Amino acid sequence: MIETLKNKIRNFIPGSFMQSSKKKTDSIPFDDLRQTMDNQESLNYRELLKKISLKRSYSDEMYDNNGAHYLQVGLSAIQQIEMAINESKINNIKQILDMPCGHGRFYALLLNFSLKLN
Repeated sequence: MIETLKNKIRNFIPGSFMQSSKKKTDSIPFDDLRQTMDNQESLNYRELLKKISLKRSYSDEMYDNNGAHYLQVGLSAIQQIEMAINESKINNIKQILDMPCGHGRFYALLLNFSLKLN
C-alpha cells in the first residue's frame, strides 16, 4: 500500500522537484562558528553560540557561504534587543513578538538567549 502511494506521488510530482527537495538543509561549517566565538568579548555570547544549531535552509538567501558573518549578524540583532531593553528600564518581559521574515537565524539565537535585565 505504501509503495503504491509513493509511486503515485512520483508520477504526479515532476522528477526535478523530487530531486531538489531531497536535501533541504545543510550546516554552517564549524570553523565559522569557532571564528565567530573567538571574536566575541562577551562570555554570554560565546555560550549562546554553543547552544544553537548550525543547520540552515538551502533557500536562505541571507547566507552567502560566510558562516562567521551570518552568525555575527544574528548576534548583532540580539545585542540591539539587549541594549533597548536595558535602556527602557523594563524589568519583566513575558513575550517577544518576532515578525518572521527569513529562515530562523535570529529566532535560533533568541530561543537560547537569556535576558540579563538591569
